[in-house]
Amino acid sequence: MIELPYRCKVKSCIRKHAYKYFLFPDSASTIWRQLQEEFGPDSHIELFNIRQINREDVLLRYLKRDATITVIEKTDLSSPVRKVLGDLFGFVTQTRI
Repeated sequence: MIELPYRCKVKSCIRKHAYKYFLFPDSASTIWRQLQEEFGPDSHIELFNIRQINREDVLLRYLKRDATITVIEKTDLSSPVRKVLGDLFGFVTQTRI
């Protein structure tokens, strides 16, 4: 059995740098609120029941029923953005290679 929290690379994504974070339900909702505070308001895709924050540099998606947050890098993220994401998720985000 896999221990939470953990992350995995999303290989089926069109973007090379996409990671899904599997979290405890309570911490997922807390992290999502913090992401909203840091990156702006979210929108709701009702058909799939997904909340997302769509910015020029990153797309963040939250699926509450699975307690997952997906981070899709659209551009090379700045160091401050990497730090915020690393601090919130507890994983060190690496610079692109």
